[in-house]
Amino acid sequence: MRMAIGAAVAMSSIAVAAAPAAVADVEPNGAVFTAEGPLVGGQEIQGTVGPADQDDWYVVHVEGVHQLHLTGAQVPPSGQSQSFPACASVELTNANGSAIPPDFTSGPGSSTFYVHAFERDSHFCPPETAYSFRLDPAEAFVVGPGKLPIKGTAEPNDSRSTAGGPLAPGAWYHSELETVNDQDWLRLYVRPGKRVDVQAVVYGPPCFSHEVTLRNARGVEMASYTGTRETIGHLVARSRNGARLYVRIVNGSTFALEAQSCVHSATVIQVAPAGAVMSAAEVKEACADGRAAVRRHGRRVAADKRAIARAKGRGNPTAGLRRELRRDRVALKRSNARVSAYCSR
Repeated sequence: MRMAIGAAVAMSSIAVAAAPAAVADVEPNGAVFTAEGPLVGGQEIQGTVGPADQDDWYVVHVEGVHQLHLTGAQVPPSGQSQSFPACASVELTNANGSAIPPDFTSGPGSSTFYVHAFERDSHFCPPETAYSFRLDPAEAFVVGPGKLPIKGTAEPNDSRSTAGGPLAPGAWYHSELETVNDQDWLRLYVRPGKRVDVQAVVYGPPCFSHEVTLRNARGVEMASYTGTRETIGHLVARSRNGARLYVRIVNGSTFALEAQSCVHSATVIQVAPAGAVMSAAEVKEACADGRAAVRRHGRRVAADKRAIARAKGRGNPTAGLRRELRRDRVALKRSNARVSAYCSR
């Protein structure tokens, strides 16, 4: 992936219409997270790649089981025959951007695929190489999400206590390792009982010690994604009672030359699904509700203890009262956990 992205550069919003036939690629589409589309099948798509634009990505959405067929071709430069050395390739990829065969059967339900056109490294190649491709059958493809906006992440965010955020769904968040010992921390809040998928793409200068980790509120690692892969990695976690989680991005190498090679290595982060991630306003409300619940259940626990003491003094059984005390203590513990998750960074 060879593209430069400025912090806080807004891309186009989710696409709602398919691209017409034989339309040239629209920049920027040089990365899997800026893919053009969604496209429809049964139409010819044309584009060019070259030293300044070595990758073009397109996204398509499929509904149901279909036998997909990608056909693509390099267009020889003017005056050259079809035997001119191949300078462009077109490949079908899965939802993470990893290449799959051009003839592929989709699974049941909704699926996302990409088409990746890229320049082959050759000194025989001209400054620009044209390509075209077609996806069939047309009836397999449906309208779905296209490009998402890209948002910057502000400094300082070099520690858990200064973590940026909260991250919200529906956008990619851009982070860059600007020095050999730079690190970025971002935070997000997960709803109770939900599974969150933190998606990460590492790109830019090759940095094989570029580490992206998902951590809990105490900073303990839960999932990790390492290296320059230029595909979409997934860091997944499930929250039982709601949680504050962190994404830590860092160069993990202690070797000077390797660490220096990682300067300007970049990451984009997306959190999904939307129903699992809380907004800043929702976090504030959850914090207030949690504190009110702590006060409420705290009073109940105190009242249960007084009731047990009075019952003992009168010689009455306390088994039922003790069960009620245990229930209220569990509720108090859960409320304290919510306060810990939503009322602090």
